[in-house]
Amino acid sequence: MSKTAENFIHNFRMLRDKSGLTQHQLAEELNIAHRTVQGYEHGTRFPKPENLDAIAAYFGLTTPELLSDRRVAPAPATSLAPVFQTLANHPRLPELLSQVDEEYLESIEAMLESRIKRNLERTSNQANRA
Repeated sequence: MSKTAENFIHNFRMLRDKSGLTQHQLAEELNIAHRTVQGYEHGTRFPKPENLDAIAAYFGLTTPELLSDRRVAPAPATSLAPVFQTLANHPRLPELLSQVDEEYLESIEAMLESRIKRNLERTSNQANRA
């Protein structure tokens, strides 16, 4: 097994653990199969480049950071309020939303609800530990 693959396995597992997510939860967040997450953690699978980019972005990292031998940590949870404020104030938002398929909008809404729930749970867990 290559050093890059070993680094990925270690970092991926550590990032998932530090984020407080189960394999099932992370699979849902990344929109991949639970067995895929298992395969990544056990070294029987390695992500395609586009999936590596998505995994790195999910944890607030770059792909080189995800693959490095320097031990990484997930980016701290941040408030989603500034993101929503920016979106709400975008002058072309109504026009852009009118061009999006209803099914796609529903999937975006579900993803946002999941992220908000996870962010609230993470914040609550951190407060309980303190």
